[in-house]
Amino acid sequence: MQQDNVQEQVTVVEDQDQLLEIVEVEDEFDKAMSKAAQHSTDGLRANSRGKLLGLLLKRASGATSVKGSGDNMSAIEGIAFRFHTTDGKHFSINPETDGEVLIFGTYERTGDSMLVRVYGLTVASCRKVGRVVKYKTTERISLSLVRVHDKLHLGYATFPWRFVDAASVEERTELEGQINSLTEKELAEMMSARTKQNIRAFVLNSKRKTVAPKKEVHP
Repeated sequence: MQQDNVQEQVTVVEDQDQLLEIVEVEDEFDKAMSKAAQHSTDGLRANSRGKLLGLLLKRASGATSVKGSGDNMSAIEGIAFRFHTTDGKHFSINPETDGEVLIFGTYERTGDSMLVRVYGLTVASCRKVGRVVKYKTTERISLSLVRVHDKLHLGYATFPWRFVDAASVEERTELEGQINSLTEKELAEMMSARTKQNIRAFVLNSKRKTVAPKKEVHP
């Protein structure tokens, strides 16, 4: 039986300039893919940081989760509010779902820790100085903390950075479990009793005239 001879056909690029162009195009594609992956990772880290910091603030302040650990909607004695967090002064809110008041935490990294400055704001005051932005079918209010004149500084909290640094959904889930396992003693070392009392008072007084919080002096 005669066996057919199979010859592999190979396309040879004889033009070196053309070869160089192909390699350069591939390199640019790889760079673009790498950049997109980095943006995706950075976005996931930022999103996870907001959720994890919100959970830390909930636990430390004694608030309960309204929609679970992964959502910053919280409640104190049945009064719903949302924790908002950012590493700057700019943020946005959904006035239809955030309740009448919100607790805002602006943070900065200091070594292996995160220092959080905690403020109390009303949604009504945010409406006065913010601008309406539309995202798909949802309207949000975008604003800067600096423009809210009747904000109340409620105090400080300091959390270990490792609790808010997650590079994947799996890492975030693991950190949520660690945060939910923190003892009252451990939480008290992260947020002072006075800051905790001020958050509680601000939320509970949200339907009445807000009482000025006790002054918290940062050590």
